Amino acid sequence: MHYSEALKRPFTDFRKLILGILLTIVPIVNFFALGYVLECARTANRQRFKLPEWDQWGEKFVNGFFMVVIGFVYFIPAAVYAVLAFGTVIINVLEGKGIEQLIASSAGLVIIGVIILLITAYVFPSAILSFGFSKKLGKAFNINLVFKRAFTARYFKAWIVGALTYLVIALALGGIKGLSPAFAIQQVGNAIISFVGGTIFYTVIGEDYK
Repeated sequence: MHYSEALKRPFTDFRKLILGILLTIVPIVNFFALGYVLECARTANRQRFKLPEWDQWGEKFVNGFFMVVIGFVYFIPAAVYAVLAFGTVIINVLEGKGIEQLIASSAGLVIIGVIILLITAYVFPSAILSFGFSKKLGKAFNINLVFKRAFTARYFKAWIVGALTYLVIALALGGIKGLSPAFAIQQVGNAIISFVGGTIFYTVIGEDYK
């Protein structure tokens, strides 16, 4: 794993970096940026760590759109569970159950929900890369393939490193965003977190994805 290359990659070309951040700010237009991040994973897999060119705009937009579709589908179970869990809590409240019972039942629901969310967040990038590397949308929903590639020591290590790096970037820039409530500052900060963090994350997990 070339972690140092991944970490400095977003800053190897500030023109490409700024363009990516600007595109990330605008909804729907940000599909271009998502497709670009996927291209970062592809090129990292070929051991190329310079930022790729901003070209083939149509392909990047379509890939970004499909990434959103894949994410939507993969997170449906977590969303459905959240709705059912919330409904269960409401029913328990209406039935007049005691505080201790509510806490006990709610704690169990929360723990299960967190587990579902973590598994989804862990497997989801594997689905994205299965699609991105094959250029076939169906590969993202080949559960056997996606899980087989996700549950390897190499992927686990890359996911942990990438996720922790993304978290550090989010916390650092989150603190800076907190200095100003201005909407523009918040949006730019979110875009920086998303594009810089995404580029590093997908470079890390894309490099050795097989």
